[in-house]
Amino acid sequence: MSVHKIYQYGAIKNTESSGKLQQEAQFLASCTYEKNTLWGEQMGFLYHSVVEDYFTGFILHCKGKTSVFCNPSKPAFLGSSTTNLNDLLVQGTRWNFGLFEVTLSKFCPFIYGLSRMPLLQTMCYGYLALQPLYFLPLWCLATLPQLCLLNGIPIYPQVSSSWFMVFSFIFLASLFETFRRGPIHRSLDPDLVK
Repeated sequence: MSVHKIYQYGAIKNTESSGKLQQEAQFLASCTYEKNTLWGEQMGFLYHSVVEDYFTGFILHCKGKTSVFCNPSKPAFLGSSTTNLNDLLVQGTRWNFGLFEVTLSKFCPFIYGLSRMPLLQTMCYGYLALQPLYFLPLWCLATLPQLCLLNGIPIYPQVSSSWFMVFSFIFLASLFETFRRGPIHRSLDPDLVK
């Protein structure tokens, strides 16, 4: 394999192999083989965001391309996940920053994608792009009960209050739904466990 067409595999003679192979190795090691090409701009993954897979898929769908679900019998690409909490938090921060960066750019799904994609597809990309803002309700859920407890403000309504019936109905309905569904069992794919 070669980057240059003139250096095709097997085309280099033994007498000239040293110099040409060294030149090509230096060229590949310099990582400049993509400069002044369409790669990263119009071809392949687009490099303008930290979440290049999301960004590339979004732009391709805006250009009218369609996705195909490919599910081979044996997995072709198996990635590796983070192994500790610190790496997980760093990776999550990078993804959230990249998604929010796309939201604030000219490629916002609700502005750029609305005229180029169907409404439902635009809403799905918008859902992913606004995912970093979900920290606000989680932050309120994590801090407000503790603040209420420390300041002596009751979180739940008194039994004599008219709001107690609403609270108990929501609690019992969610409890009933949990028992109705039963436990969720997830089995591991035997090909992935090796």
